[in-house]
Amino acid sequence: MLAGVLVYLVLSRLTRDVETIKQGLQRMTLDLNQSIEPMQGETGEIGTAINHMASALREARSMHHNILDSLADAVITLDLNSKITFINPPACALLGRRVGDLIGTPYAELFRSDQAFCSLLLDTLNTGQAHLGVELDYPLHERTVPVIASTSCLRTLRGQTIGAVAVIKDLTEKRALQTQIERAGRLAALGELASGIAHELRTPLTSIRGFVQYLKEGGSQAEWEEYGTIMIREIDRLNRIINQMLQFARPHPLNTSLLNANELVEETLLLINTIPSDKHVTLCFDLAPHLPPLQADGGQIKQVLLNLVVNAIQSMKEGQAGIITIKTFLSPSQMIGIEIADQGCGIAEAHLERIFDPFYSTKAEGTGLGLAVAKRIIEEHSGQLDVSSHLGKGTSITLLLPCAAASRE
Repeated sequence: MLAGVLVYLVLSRLTRDVETIKQGLQRMTLDLNQSIEPMQGETGEIGTAINHMASALREARSMHHNILDSLADAVITLDLNSKITFINPPACALLGRRVGDLIGTPYAELFRSDQAFCSLLLDTLNTGQAHLGVELDYPLHERTVPVIASTSCLRTLRGQTIGAVAVIKDLTEKRALQTQIERAGRLAALGELASGIAHELRTPLTSIRGFVQYLKEGGSQAEWEEYGTIMIREIDRLNRIINQMLQFARPHPLNTSLLNANELVEETLLLINTIPSDKHVTLCFDLAPHLPPLQADGGQIKQVLLNLVVNAIQSMKEGQAGIITIKTFLSPSQMIGIEIADQGCGIAEAHLERIFDPFYSTKAEGTGLGLAVAKRIIEEHSGQLDVSSHLGKGTSITLLLPCAAASRE
């Protein structure tokens, strides 16, 4: 009987201690700041060990939260029910809400219901598909915020999904800064354009005005004929400058058709032969056979080729023989290439970055619009214009244009 009483007492205490530990663990699942009451014996040691473990977990969680709170980007986590389980201060600032108002809130309620908005975080939670560095607009109730977001699933060590996390960067300030930079760039370009126009027009106008003023005060028939010819030449120059400016500012619509690149080069050669020149230049051709056709505006492409070849001729030194090579090829990216390489004076590295700027020219009588117009024409054909040059050795300019099949795609 005594043994039975002792066993009963021991089992009662053990049951009470186990219940105390069980209740303490239930409280800890909700709040790690809770602890198990002190107990005697081995169960007391177990309770103390659990309290120490909870303290270590609390410190680890505090460190992780401090790290997340110190991030400049917003961090939001959801549970499987799409409710917010964690949010750091930058996320609160982004959403314009307090932590207490957000924890436990369904994530979809943060956005305006009248917007056809697909949340990356909810998509990751529903499909398991992660997203990396996606730019989009958050339609919040008070405002729309441009952001860049990355999302992924939250999983246990066993790989079980328990939620999803999003790291979100607010792009409002960056967008505003980009707008200011673009506005400043446009103003700078406009100022440079206006300066270039004034400079290019002032010279022939000043020349014409001087001749008119002189002839107004009296002049012989021979002087009228001589100065009249010069004035006509200056007026033609004005017209040429104005036409180039109009073409740069308001290009003609493309009138495309199927063309052969080699035939374009050969037709351009006929135009080049009609241009008088005192340079001793030899044109060499390396035309690849069986090139696929181009879908392009033949007149505009020939204008570009003519401009580039004339520039190459003008780069040759006076009295020195030189070779200009015109080559066609199919690039590794399946684009048709036309390369024009000369043995002229070359372009200094300091000028290479600006040769396509309007009114920027290294020639004394150049308008600086030829290359700018050429680049625009090629870009309108979804192509590209590349330049390689070595001072004193020559320049190579390559046009890359998409094939007709690629253009239709």
